[in-house]
Formats: sequence, C-alpha cells, structure tokens
Amino acid sequence: SCFLHILDYVQIGMSEKQIALEIYDFFMKNGADGLAFDTIVASGENTSMPHAIPTDRTLKIGDPVLIDFGARYDGYCADMTRTFFMKEVSDEDRSLYELVRKVQERSFDRMKSGASGNEIAKFATNEFYMHDYDLIHALGHGVGMEVHEKPIISPNVNTVLQENMVVTNEPGIYIPGRIGIRIEDTILINNMMATQLTKSNKNLLVV
Repeated sequence: SCFLHILDYVQIGMSEKQIALEIYDFFMKNGADGLAFDTIVASGENTSMPHAIPTDRTLKIGDPVLIDFGARYDGYCADMTRTFFMKEVSDEDRSLYELVRKVQERSFDRMKSGASGNEIAKFATNEFYMHDYDLIHALGHGVGMEVHEKPIISPNVNTVLQENMVVTNEPGIYIPGRIGIRIEDTILINNMMATQLTKSNKNLLVV
C-alpha cells in the first residue's frame, strides 16, 4: 500500500528527504509501530550507493529512484526494495533493470526448504558476472524481530534454508557515479517452493 501511494505521490522536483518523510508518515497513519530501519531513498547517481542516505537532491527527468523501506508491526520487521524511473528510461537502463529482475526471479525459484543458500547466491553472482557485473553484497538475509538476522545468503556462507525461515532476496547492480538497481522481496521458505510476502509490482515502472 505504501509503495502504491509513493508511486502516486512522487513528482519531478521532490527531494529524497521529502519522499522518505512521506513513507514514514504513511506507515504511522496506517497502523505501523514505526520504521523497521532507516528508509533509503536514492535518486540519480545516488542509487549507485547500496546504503545511500536520503539527501536534498531533487528528482529529475530520467532519474532512477531506489527505495528500500519497511514498517515494524507487532515487533516484527518488513523489508522491500523497488527501483523505478521518472518520466523516461534509456534502453541501457531498461536492459539493466530486466537483468536484475530476471536474476531475482530465478533466485526465488531456487529457494525452498533444504536448498543451499550459498549455491543460490553463487548462481546470482555468476549470472551477473556473465554480463560483466558484480553482486557486491549478500543475496539475502534473515528478517524477524530485527531487520537483519541470520541466515546470510551469500556465496561465502554455508546456509541450508529451512521451512518457515523468513529471508530476503535482493540482487542489485551498482555502477559507481551513475546508477544502481536493486529489487528486494521478503520470502517465506516452504518445503516445495517459497512464498513471496512482498507482492508489489516488479515490472519496470516509469512514473
């Protein structure tokens, strides 16, 4: 609901800080206990920093906008990232977005009870590597009463996914000084296949 609200709210000329404040206000007006973590709103070249802090930079035509956000409710955290574009998107950025989306979806397909987390992370890493990009952070992490919990889904960590684990799936590509694209969902691990708890649109959006 908050993401849909923000898609209607954002306009050229708004600042990253302004959008982050609107997210907080929306959560608090709709029953959240607070933020699960400090909201990331990054635009333009700021999206190339995975842990960007909202600034006074204002949105411009053609900007990517990356929002990593989640509410806290009844002691538990939510975590989701979406990237969209303001008014227009170049063919190059469209291709980059579709690569991230494809890797995120194929990683999700591999997430189930008994699966190797490090093998899933290696898959995502290799998919990016074949296109000359790197996955510079973990593919995912546990989410619960803290927004970052065990397990870590990384090529360097031996993790076996177990039923009822709640983890993220968040591949991202970052080109320093130009653009970053990340898509993140919170996932419930089941025996046969995972359940995606964050259901917001992941198609490329130009608003």
